[in-house]
Amino acid sequence: MIPILYTSDETDFGHHGIGDLADCISAHVIEQRNGKFELEFVYPVTGRWFDQIQEDCIVKAKPNDIAADQLFRIYQSTKPMDGKVTFNARHISYDLAYNPLPKTTLSGNAAAVLNQILEGGLNAHPFTGFSDSTTESNSEVGPCTVREALGGKEGSLLDNWGGEYEFDNFTVRHHMRRGRDTGVLVEYGKNLTDFNQERALADVFTSVYAYAKKQDDEGNEQLITLDNKMVHLDSENNYPIKRTLMLDLSGDDSVTDSASLKTATEKYAQDNKIDQPSVSWSIKFQNLRKTQDYKDIAVLETCSLCDYITVRFRRYGVDVKAEIIEVDYNVLLEEYNSMDLGDPISNFVVDYQKQQKHNQTQFDRNTNFFLDAIDRATKAITGASGGYVRLIPSRNPQEIVIMDTSDIATATRVWRWNLGGLGYSHNGYNGPYELAMTMDGEIVADFITAGVLRGIEVNGVTVNGSTVNGTTINGGNINGAALHINNNDMDIWLDNNGFHMKKDDFDVWIDGNGIRAIKSGQEKMRIAQDGTVYFYDANIIGRHIKITPETIEITGTEDATDKTVLREGGLHFYKENSYLGNLIPLYSGVNSQKGISLNLENADFLSFDEPNGAGGYTPLFETLRVPVDGKARSLHGYLPFDMHNNPIKDNMGAYINAIAYGADPTGTKMSADAIQKALDKCRYVGSGTVYLPTGTYKLEKTLYIYASTKLLLDDNARMVRCHKMSCMLVNGGQNGEFADVTGYDGPGGIEIVGGYWDNNLGDSQYQDNQNDMFILGHGANIWVEKVKFIDCISYHCIDMNGCCHVRIRDCGFFGYHDYTTEGVMREAIQIGECNFAEFGVNDFTPCFDVIVEGCLFTKSSKQGYFPAGVGNHYSRNGVRQTDIVVRNNYFEGCTHSGTHPYKWGTTWIYQNTYINCKRAVHCSNVNGGDVSAQNPDGSPSGQPGACENIYIFDNDMIDCQSDNVYTSGFIYNGIYAQPRNIVIERNRITGKSGNTGLSLTLVQDTKIRKNAFKFLYRGIWLNSCDKTEVDDNSFESVERECVAADLDSNQTEFNNRFLFVRRNRMFNIGYSAVYMRTTWHGAVSDNEMFDVASAGGTRGGVAIESSDSIRVLNNSIDVKLNGSDQFSVSIGQGSTGCQSSNNRVNVKQVVNPNGGNFIGRFGVDGNGNLVKMSDVQA
Repeated sequence: MIPILYTSDETDFGHHGIGDLADCISAHVIEQRNGKFELEFVYPVTGRWFDQIQEDCIVKAKPNDIAADQLFRIYQSTKPMDGKVTFNARHISYDLAYNPLPKTTLSGNAAAVLNQILEGGLNAHPFTGFSDSTTESNSEVGPCTVREALGGKEGSLLDNWGGEYEFDNFTVRHHMRRGRDTGVLVEYGKNLTDFNQERALADVFTSVYAYAKKQDDEGNEQLITLDNKMVHLDSENNYPIKRTLMLDLSGDDSVTDSASLKTATEKYAQDNKIDQPSVSWSIKFQNLRKTQDYKDIAVLETCSLCDYITVRFRRYGVDVKAEIIEVDYNVLLEEYNSMDLGDPISNFVVDYQKQQKHNQTQFDRNTNFFLDAIDRATKAITGASGGYVRLIPSRNPQEIVIMDTSDIATATRVWRWNLGGLGYSHNGYNGPYELAMTMDGEIVADFITAGVLRGIEVNGVTVNGSTVNGTTINGGNINGAALHINNNDMDIWLDNNGFHMKKDDFDVWIDGNGIRAIKSGQEKMRIAQDGTVYFYDANIIGRHIKITPETIEITGTEDATDKTVLREGGLHFYKENSYLGNLIPLYSGVNSQKGISLNLENADFLSFDEPNGAGGYTPLFETLRVPVDGKARSLHGYLPFDMHNNPIKDNMGAYINAIAYGADPTGTKMSADAIQKALDKCRYVGSGTVYLPTGTYKLEKTLYIYASTKLLLDDNARMVRCHKMSCMLVNGGQNGEFADVTGYDGPGGIEIVGGYWDNNLGDSQYQDNQNDMFILGHGANIWVEKVKFIDCISYHCIDMNGCCHVRIRDCGFFGYHDYTTEGVMREAIQIGECNFAEFGVNDFTPCFDVIVEGCLFTKSSKQGYFPAGVGNHYSRNGVRQTDIVVRNNYFEGCTHSGTHPYKWGTTWIYQNTYINCKRAVHCSNVNGGDVSAQNPDGSPSGQPGACENIYIFDNDMIDCQSDNVYTSGFIYNGIYAQPRNIVIERNRITGKSGNTGLSLTLVQDTKIRKNAFKFLYRGIWLNSCDKTEVDDNSFESVERECVAADLDSNQTEFNNRFLFVRRNRMFNIGYSAVYMRTTWHGAVSDNEMFDVASAGGTRGGVAIESSDSIRVLNNSIDVKLNGSDQFSVSIGQGSTGCQSSNNRVNVKQVVNPNGGNFIGRFGVDGNGNLVKMSDVQA
């Protein structure tokens, strides 16, 4: 596959990010068992995305034939070499290496421990874990990073629970055995003969001589040996050479006599498999695919990392299991480069404890050998034959001199070493120095003693005379007429005429004509005496390349009438000896912008062609020299470098600088007419880009943008409204155009990029009470990117009606002012069904596939905050917006809500920040009598409606003024409209007094998981909800309840049903941690409650009133003692069939026994009947 580049903070990898790295020269992924997982790729500095590839960027690449594409984060790059840069990237899981984990006690099975580690990281992250291991253990780890706790540190999961990791993007999979036993059989000596096999039999032992040195009670040393001297292993007869292992078990406390020594010896041999060959192969597939051996190992390419194969040593009758411990995968070719087979080794921890004793034993066995080696080396050094060393001068010495006497004046054999180099003289201190190595890299010697100096063997004779033939030259000087060297099929001649080398039909000459290369009699290359370089095409007479210090000239005809010349300043074109024009870099003259000018001085046209398969070319796009205004001139224009990934359509389209059509960047004159002409030109051509450079452009009327058009503003270009009662831009036609458009068939394929759009609210001349800034309707494939909207008036910055495939990215929405009484819910971006007056049929087409990301919603320097950031506030019966994504945005101060879905369908709201908003997310629904419940024809339906499939996760909600997340269903004339399938997960909700985390009414199928609630008035408020799960959340410093459930008094009574509160942590809670009233069926289980009921009064851990079939089980409840009326669990009057069991409590439990409520558990009596059994109360 072609790797894909993403920004460092990308979270959605379902698109092509910055772009595909199609220019990549090479790319490969190395993954080791429990070890390294890295991508390395080489990219040219001329590649399209080279400037975008930075450290911390993310690259998606294929790691092997089986796994999904994986994410890698770049961590280093080399300096450019030959125009290429090597980038190294680690798997995205290495992000966990920068996430701290405090000191933690790990306990349970591997799955629980893995989740404990991942959830214990102090920094929020998207990683989840899985394990198939049921092994129970415990350990202590940290402080360390999360990745170290997974493996690589004493006490880590891998250290104590073992296993093998599989990292799948943001999922950490822990397997007891990751791979499979493939059944593949390879045989050493047959299909593995030529592979790099290391240490197959070097460490195989057939018997063990064991002993132990112990001290008796008097302190005397006692030597314990085996009764039969040695333990002979079962495989002894399989090997022709007998090897005995000397094994010192003195450190083994279990050894006390000969019998225990034998037991320990046999255990050591079995644990360390000392009678089996050690398997370690490295198979290079790219070297073997072209050989006959490949057929024998091709089956290995169907295997994966951590798979097991069988290696057979037929000669010795031994089969050994070998694991694939490393793979090197070619990403571009999607094939393996190499595969390493061997004994499993963990690169997180090398089975530390298991190897400790064995390593100590091996060290003891080798100690004497090392001591002998040290002794020999010491004697060799100290036994040097004399010599005197002198530092010159003695203070701050600059030279070392080693002499054969103590006096420089009398010394004859001298080594002298200073800044100039190192030299030896046998003529005394002043030389000459016949042997020297100088600081600039030269070596001088009277003689060099060596075996062979590669290239020639010189033994010191002088050769005088005519011709020397031979493969070895023995000589110091060559004087005479010619030298001829012949080696097989290559000849070299050196004579007075120059140098000539010949191999087959290829000749190289160096003579008075310069340097020439000739192939089959045709001259291919020449370097002339003046430095000019020529390259020739032997197939076409006259075609050649000529390189001089000033130019590069490519000639296509014998007489050089057709040629292209590159010289300083540009590229010049000639046809039939006529100058056509040039392509040169220059400044535009407008704001000193840099660009490329194509000047067709004598050419009649410009075309872009593609091969037609018949040896010729077919024009894709062609333009004449005579432009629209009829004035003959050369084709001259400016192109931006960033074309924003625009696809090349059937034609290249227009590219227009709006200034050329009269747009005024100084803001002196109105510019809407000029810009509209440019937009109309793109429409006429069929597609194109209208560009506005830096400046201020006054718009005296609405702009209309058409299909396949891009409106590109410089980042500092500003569009200023200078008209009343109409919007600034519409994707539609004027004067009744597109009146019959329905569905998504209006103008689409539109991009609006960059710049400021200013509503000019401070200019009384153009004062307006209400307008939309952009209106988009009936369109598909619309992008709005990096646009800044200033001071919206009463309505919307973007009013989107019945559009699909819309992307609004990296935009800023600044300031809102409401001159009406209707704007309390109006949104900066409205996403609604098609019901607007600009063009087309009001057919209530809904929006779908809309993404709003990376945007900022806040006040401006003049105006206040928006009511809502993204959403809508009207609808029709049977119509629903779906597939809406709101992610990675920043909402500040929204007076209604940051995100306001209105009876929406599938919606993802994630990784946003909401600060000081009234509500973060308000999911509105429709009552049956509302205007939004009307049918599209305007008739009343009487049908209420509610949102469904809303996913709210990984958001930060800070200091919201009311409820952070709010939704309420409706019951209208007995018809229920309940929001369904609401998932609220991993949000961080931090508030203040009067602020509730979640407020849900008449909601069905809700999952509230892994959120953090802190500094709130109430955590979760549930009214008449059905099927609610509150799991694995944390609550801290909550004034009232963490979870409170009651019926909705404003509707027909409807009890909460099936409410489960499980595995939550509740700390410093003012009222009862969990309060349930009018709730049917549910449980409060496995929660940890600490310092609850701190406000005192008749409160405690769990309070149940007027409810049925509620189980309070396995909770840890620590009530902050503040009065005598407190309780740990209370099941009050009006409740039936409720149970409290196995709770760890510090104060009384109060249970009304009427209605079958009780403290205890169910059991079975001697007759097999179900009975109630009492708990022992704390």
